[in-house]
Amino acid sequence: MICPYIPPPPTIQQQLGALQQHFPTGQGTVCDHDLGLHWQGELQPTVFSRTYLVGIQYKREQFPHTFVYSPDLNQLAGGERIPHTFSQQSDETEICLFWPGKNKGEIPEWNRDMLLATSIVPWATLWLYYFEHWLASGEWHGGGYHDNELRFDQLVERGG
Repeated sequence: MICPYIPPPPTIQQQLGALQQHFPTGQGTVCDHDLGLHWQGELQPTVFSRTYLVGIQYKREQFPHTFVYSPDLNQLAGGERIPHTFSQQSDETEICLFWPGKNKGEIPEWNRDMLLATSIVPWATLWLYYFEHWLASGEWHGGGYHDNELRFDQLVERGG
């Protein structure tokens, strides 16, 4: 029997290279002794949208964390609790992009075999689109499940 070759997940350098290739105006650095990366870039959900400065913090063997640094989403929301966020501060808002799938038998929506450039960044752009719609309508149409009182690490521990 021939065992199929399963390629290893992308290295941190490959993740950063893909981000630079897909989003050349973004800026990224490798950190934590080649075990993590920080990336920032501007995203605009539609041609009529404002531009958002978004950052990703990622360490191998962990889920990526995605932040919106500017504009201040809390200010745009008039102080209302923003759906699908982990933290909501004036200098950054951590947004919820995927289900971590930590309950037995669940498969996470993101895994380390995926490129950040073709998963997390497009998902962040889509999240921003739904955020703008929420600002205008007061209704979240982005789907998903989220308990706004939990931090990301608590969500992973609880599996939801």
